[in-house]
Amino acid sequence: ASPAYIVDCVRTAAGRRKGRLSKWHPADLGAAVIDGLVDRVGMSGSLVDDVIMGCVSQYGAQTANLCRTSVLASKKLPLEVPGVTVD
Repeated sequence: ASPAYIVDCVRTAAGRRKGRLSKWHPADLGAAVIDGLVDRVGMSGSLVDDVIMGCVSQYGAQTANLCRTSVLASKKLPLEVPGVTVD
C-alpha cells in the first residue's frame, strides 16, 4: 500500500442565505477552492491522487457527490482524479 499525504487544507468562506455566494453553484465554489489550493501549494494537479471534501448541509445543489463534481469543474485537476464528500 502507498502512504497517503495531506498536503494542505482550506475551506470556503461562510455565506448567508441569499448572500454574496448565493449566485455560485456549490461545485464551482468547490472547484475554485481546489484550484486555489493547487496554486498555493505550487504543485501540478496531475500529482493529486484523490480529493476528500466535507459538506455539512447536503441538500439542494449539494446533494450529489459535491467533491466529485467540484473536481470535474476544476481547471487544475485531471478528470480521472476521484473525489468523495463526507458529511
